[in-house]
Amino acid sequence: MKKLMTKLILILVLTTFMVGCSQDKTVSIKRETNINKVLKTDYFENKTKEELNNNLYMITTNKKQYIVFYRMNIDPDTVILTIKDLDIEISTTSSLIYDDILIYEIVNYRQIKDDSTLNVLIDGVSISFDTIII
Repeated sequence: MKKLMTKLILILVLTTFMVGCSQDKTVSIKRETNINKVLKTDYFENKTKEELNNNLYMITTNKKQYIVFYRMNIDPDTVILTIKDLDIEISTTSSLIYDDILIYEIVNYRQIKDDSTLNVLIDGVSISFDTIII
């Protein structure tokens, strides 16, 4: 009975390990719903809303990377991340309906090579952004 229990535990541990290893490691983008956890940094708290408005920011922590569209009038349903060779492109379209702070997490950003470039396009026009490392 004890051997059977040990084998079952070993099978459970190996199965858990295999499931973890087989998870998708591709780079993608997902909308962050808890914007306060991202914006609670000295950078954002020490600037006025006028300074922050209509700007794009890339925030990198030791675990995650975010793109912040700070009141840029973009349509949240059109934000797409594509990868071509070493170029990562985030594209979206503008919309006068949405005047909100939109934050997107770049999922599995550590898979991006160091010599990759990130381009953000709104209506096909490349937008510059500030990089914030936390």
